Amino acid sequence: MRFFLTVVATLLLEAFPVDFALADGFVATPPMPTARETHTATELNTHKVLVVGGEVPVSGSGVSIATTALYDPAVNTWVAGPSMGTARSGHTAVLLNGGKVLVVGGVDNTGAVLASAEVYDPAANTWTPVASMSQARTCHTATLLVPSNKVLIAGGSSDRYCYLNAFASSEIYDPVANTWSAGGAMTIPRVGHTATLLLGGSVLAAGGFTGGNSGSFPVQTERYNPTTNTWSASGALSIGRTGHTATFLPGNGSVLLTGGQAFANVTAVAEIYNPTTTTWELTGSMALQRHHHTASLYTSAGKTYVLVAGGNTTTFMGALASAELYDMTTGNWSPAGGPMTTARIVHASTQLYLSSGKVLISGGNDGIGTALASAELYGPTSATVTVTTVSSATNPSHVGQAVNFYTNVQGAAPTGTVTFYDGAAVLCANVTVAEDDTFNSTAGCFPPPLSAGSHNITVVYNGDANNAGSTSAILVQVVNPNGAAAVPAPALRGWGLAMLMMGLGGLALGHRRWARR
Repeated sequence: MRFFLTVVATLLLEAFPVDFALADGFVATPPMPTARETHTATELNTHKVLVVGGEVPVSGSGVSIATTALYDPAVNTWVAGPSMGTARSGHTAVLLNGGKVLVVGGVDNTGAVLASAEVYDPAANTWTPVASMSQARTCHTATLLVPSNKVLIAGGSSDRYCYLNAFASSEIYDPVANTWSAGGAMTIPRVGHTATLLLGGSVLAAGGFTGGNSGSFPVQTERYNPTTNTWSASGALSIGRTGHTATFLPGNGSVLLTGGQAFANVTAVAEIYNPTTTTWELTGSMALQRHHHTASLYTSAGKTYVLVAGGNTTTFMGALASAELYDMTTGNWSPAGGPMTTARIVHASTQLYLSSGKVLISGGNDGIGTALASAELYGPTSATVTVTTVSSATNPSHVGQAVNFYTNVQGAAPTGTVTFYDGAAVLCANVTVAEDDTFNSTAGCFPPPLSAGSHNITVVYNGDANNAGSTSAILVQVVNPNGAAAVPAPALRGWGLAMLMMGLGGLALGHRRWARR
């Protein structure tokens, strides 16, 4: 059996090559002083990372917090920072010219939507209130304009759940004068959208929700011209969405938009915006559908990728530990060399551009209602690179037929456990691997019969002290009906049923609004 599994694993590796020059991985840091989700995380000019606000679950709802935390990558430590004057979540944070951080809007700990703003001074380690916006808003965007160094606030909602309405209005903050002025109105009201600074100084707004029970997810994007203080329509997405990410790609100045959701529909589709032609083109899709994930630039061996991490594949409760890397040269995705140490959604990611170049992942929710204090770094590790493969004993199979799955983990005599997945659903959890005669390790999964259709089977190896974690390529298991009765799906209970109703009702939008009402 060991010989058979090794041969199958080798054949699968040749059939599904994985780029493990990116054989970096996730390593846990010490935890933050306070658990939080829907917070912001900003790299300071001091190389430290400032984590601000967010919320914690209390009695099935989210309560905003005022606390902050500072991560020092030089010594790998977290310390509590000074608390803001106002608790807030669903806010924005922007690093200003000169090194201060502007925090705007959000929702306070009473559920009120805020117009207030405050500034963090890293030299004094203090917060100072500044002028308020004319409109209270949350789930908006904030973009530092170049070269004026003013801040553009666009869209958002006065509803704490970012659902009942959406704004087309925008406002501009002048940090020198400490004043706000009216910006041009967007062509479409948006909440839960993204805003990306382009080369030349214009700003691209994409996606979002137009608000209300009859609201829609616009495919039309638009651009802000800071010279004329006006917005104009730009190219159209293939799919309207919120809970997506938008990442500026250095070099050609394009923008990568990934994942997101429209009501209960979560997508893996990724698109590229060409600022010269003002058009969107499809690029390679992610391996998994995701919403409320994160995306950060990451450089390895002189090549820049986009690291996408976490989120969830459905609007049910749950969270992903998996991560993927987008190759800007080929337009393809590959596993990120291993899963995160913790599954998480509505977390934050920050590229440590000024120091190590690693990516810091912080906080979030575990997908079943607990805010996280844990954090981790993605980057080079001292552990041996591993390659995980998966095989099926019978493919295709038929309804009612049990199918056994096997995995092979190639590395330096890997130990520990693997988890088998059918999409985002766990088939076999924490199965201990056993070393074979080739210093690789194997394990099996023997689940009940699968339902008719195609199943995306993957295996996640969790790593050990000497071996980095890794994720297999997808094995498509086909189950033919053959006239047999399908296996009934398990009943939804509790939060899972609530999440289904939220998704179908159009309530699963941004931030804490992804899961709780």
